Amino acid sequence: QLTVYELQGGSWVLNTMIDMDAEISRMSTVVFRKTENEENLEVVHLYVSKNDTLEVYEWTYNENTATLASGTLIQTVMTPGLSAMQAFQFKPSETSQNMIVIAVAYEIEMNLILSSVIDFYEYSVTDGEYIFVNDDKRHTFFVESPITKMEARKISDYMNLVISTQKKIQLYNFLPNYGLDFVSEYEAGASDLVDWAWFQDAVPRTDSEDKISSIIFLIKESQETRTTETLRIGVDGKISIPDLVYKPNDLGF
Repeated sequence: QLTVYELQGGSWVLNTMIDMDAEISRMSTVVFRKTENEENLEVVHLYVSKNDTLEVYEWTYNENTATLASGTLIQTVMTPGLSAMQAFQFKPSETSQNMIVIAVAYEIEMNLILSSVIDFYEYSVTDGEYIFVNDDKRHTFFVESPITKMEARKISDYMNLVISTQKKIQLYNFLPNYGLDFVSEYEAGASDLVDWAWFQDAVPRTDSEDKISSIIFLIKESQETRTTETLRIGVDGKISIPDLVYKPNDLGF
């Protein structure tokens, strides 16, 4: 059973109880805004993975009436052998609307070869459900399997996606209407990747020309011995810090 609570007046109260017919393996959420029937809505999508399906539940808060609607199932996506998922939103350009995207990685056997596949779905406000981001190229195939973890953040002009398997971790640009564009990778060698975390902080421009500092902390294992390693993600095309227009000496300091 899935139990959801909401915060009211500083206390958590029950919002929804949803019966599940199988054990939940993964969950993720995304929050965004949309306009429907000339009403402004704040929307929460909850992604629940169980068995070979991914269920999408929706909660909406109506700003005009100050009411919160209970969660409802809006869509079920088939994801056989799901191994990782990541929900994210980003704005491709200054004039475009935010894209709400869910990436799901699962395994599929083709020609007796087991491969990993990543599908990208974009939420369509018009249809009220998720559709393939690129209908002409629905699946992105990876020979190595399985994909163990994914995480998306914007550290350049594009939305960036870090994808890991047991032996390597890779960085991609996510391009709307195209898919993944490979940037770089790190191989663990004889070790296995146990887990990793992506840390990102804004850096004061007085301390660094980088706007954002991105570090990936790795945990590796070899012959029952665990070690750690830190990777730094560099961004090309940095903006140089301009010279001071008003210097302290000119101002009498």
